[in-house]
Amino acid sequence: MANFEEAFKFVMSQPPIYFAGRQRELATLKSVLVTGSLRTALIVGQAGTGKSALVGEFIGQISTFFVGGIHRLPQLSSELLNERAVSHILKWGDRNLHAGPSLFIIEDCEHYDVGVLRKLIADIQRTRPDLRVLATSRSHLDGFDTELTLGPLTADEMRLVWQSNLLRLDDAEYRKLY
Repeated sequence: MANFEEAFKFVMSQPPIYFAGRQRELATLKSVLVTGSLRTALIVGQAGTGKSALVGEFIGQISTFFVGGIHRLPQLSSELLNERAVSHILKWGDRNLHAGPSLFIIEDCEHYDVGVLRKLIADIQRTRPDLRVLATSRSHLDGFDTELTLGPLTADEMRLVWQSNLLRLDDAEYRKLY
């Protein structure tokens, strides 16, 4: 019988197939980035609170709105996300400008220079009316139109996530855990 840590590592290493809770946060993101006049949102939370899962669920639900595409900032070192990179990112935004709304995802903002991120967000807000930004961070950052702070899921929500992910296991994998 495997211990709890092994079971947790196995389940958490699998890509999630079930999303629980966070309906209020999803509604807020839709309100801000799809139907509203605001164009930038930051999701803040400690590691493991579901920031990336929320981004993934949001994208899955509204992908057809962003006819100009959904693009992610590649993971760069803080030294590489500098003024020159910001300039290239904004030039990238010109590619699909006439296609309609686009979404730009920036994950793990806490790893980047705050000043460069602020400049990037301000430049996007000033020069790219069809480009929306959805970012995640473990800490608060100024410069976004709205900020959602995630706490832990409720016990019932966690139970639903665990059950749905455990259902993905075949019999042999399940027996390894128990």
